Amino acid sequence: MGAIRPLRQVLISGRNSDPVAHLVARTEALGLSARVATPLFDGSLVRDGACVVAMGSHEPRFRELDGSLMGRSLVVVEDVATALRETGDVIQAIDQAKLNADVLATLSELVLGSVVRKEDRRSTDCFQGHRHVLAGSGGRCGGSGTLHPRPRMSS
Repeated sequence: MGAIRPLRQVLISGRNSDPVAHLVARTEALGLSARVATPLFDGSLVRDGACVVAMGSHEPRFRELDGSLMGRSLVVVEDVATALRETGDVIQAIDQAKLNADVLATLSELVLGSVVRKEDRRSTDCFQGHRHVLAGSGGRCGGSGTLHPRPRMSS
């Protein structure tokens, strides 16, 4: 996380800790790794411009994030086809009509700079994937607004 946001303070909360809602509302970067069937918190609590890295939902029935957060975020995945098959946060948000699969960006698009930051709407950046997503963000997740993929060229 320190590679993509300057860290002044690091707070850690476990599954059996005090409710995390008060932490979520005031943080700029969240790192999540929980294998849970229901969202860890109300997505509307996440502040605009926050960066969320979620690594624990690698089965369709699991999700760390709710549809409202997914719908207002750029969602960066390792591979779109894999995310549509395995990532519960993505699958369930699409099933709830909160997220459209066409707007998913890949980690390689982010690292190569083929996504651009759009700052004219309330949004966050969400990264879905394994541990290496933390190191692979290339410092492009920062500030307010969100990143949006450039239109893909037809082949």
